[in-house]
Amino acid sequence: NFGVPAISSPGYSWKVADQRGVVLLKGDFEDAFDNRKQVDVSNLANGIYFVIISGPGESTVYQKLVVMNRN
Repeated sequence: NFGVPAISSPGYSWKVADQRGVVLLKGDFEDAFDNRKQVDVSNLANGIYFVIISGPGESTVYQKLVVMNRN
């Protein structure tokens, strides 16, 4: 689940990129529930990715995401 502050979800977007910077998944928070967006990462290979969340007039936030699917 990706989340943003309650008062600022309109205009926010998210991306999941690999270590090379290639964007594999992306979306927005328009249909988020309680300012949280559930993202399915079951199709990603096991590894380390970056979650990039950005909003209008805000700085961009980068977080590491470790995917360990049971494939």
